[in-house]
Amino acid sequence: MKIVTENVKQQIKKELKNVETSLLIISPYLQGEVIDQLLSIISGKDIELKLVISTPGLDAITGVMDMQALIQLEESGAIIKMMENLETSLFLIDDRYLYVGVLDELVEQNNKGCLFFGEVDKGEIEKINQKYWDNEEMEDFKNYKGVEKGIEQLKENNELLFDQLADLEDKIKSLSNTSKENKSDSSSASDNTKSEQKFIFDDLKTKGIIETYEYVPLDKYEDLYKIDHKHIVKVLSSEGDKESKSFQFQLTEDDAGLFKQREVQSVIILLGEKNEFISLPSMFVTKHMLKRTYKGEGGWEFELTRTEKELFLTVNAKRVKKEIDIKQYKEGLNFRMKGKKV
Repeated sequence: MKIVTENVKQQIKKELKNVETSLLIISPYLQGEVIDQLLSIISGKDIELKLVISTPGLDAITGVMDMQALIQLEESGAIIKMMENLETSLFLIDDRYLYVGVLDELVEQNNKGCLFFGEVDKGEIEKINQKYWDNEEMEDFKNYKGVEKGIEQLKENNELLFDQLADLEDKIKSLSNTSKENKSDSSSASDNTKSEQKFIFDDLKTKGIIETYEYVPLDKYEDLYKIDHKHIVKVLSSEGDKESKSFQFQLTEDDAGLFKQREVQSVIILLGEKNEFISLPSMFVTKHMLKRTYKGEGGWEFELTRTEKELFLTVNAKRVKKEIDIKQYKEGLNFRMKGKKV
């Protein structure tokens, strides 16, 4: 067995691209972003794809397990089985090469995992199949179809509860990072974009809306700031016509990962003028903006229109043209979804 501790994401992508005939994945859950990456990597290949995951529980409600993405995976030809209390994470390529490690590393921002891999013989493969794929306790994924609709209804009926859970998670993260916080209130960046961002935050401090802010370096991700030592926000620039108050901006796959993994609590979209911006809470972004049907080749593209009476987003996708009313987020910094339905 060999072990990889650096560049795990790249190593997993490399190994998956080398699949020739079959791929067996055993994992308690798969995030939607992981499934998107998986589909992209194996697209166009004539392989047998089999998946063993845990039966849906709280992880399906919180979004860790994406039932809708699993349905999409099955519809693409995958065979999916479910096992209660599954804890193993491994994948087997071409009935020959075994990899022990979680596929979540495909979308992790910080490489904290490792990967063990090596060649296995037929006897070892048979043991894996007996314990998992051929296990009598296995359930067919088809038995759980329809659960995703109930989960969505549960979320809609309990938005306040989910907001409170998200707030609790924010506080826990804040406590764990307290010992690491010894930074100044301003960013060390000096380019024009950073200057615009600094102006926004300095203006908010002057108005008494926030007390502190600091630039957050997170691997390759830029334009992240921590507000008042607890809220992390992502700042996006936009392009547009100041006269018509129409601005275009884009969310990339990397941005989507930050929101879905709750690395950030809000996105601030700069609107051309030094003191003009819109702030949208991360739960709103993941729920209403980062839908797969809205995604284009480069990510998710939107147009924001702001007038005295209106404020809305227009989804710019090949097959979708939809307007999303966001008037409830017209003022201030927003870290929580508001009651108005979209």
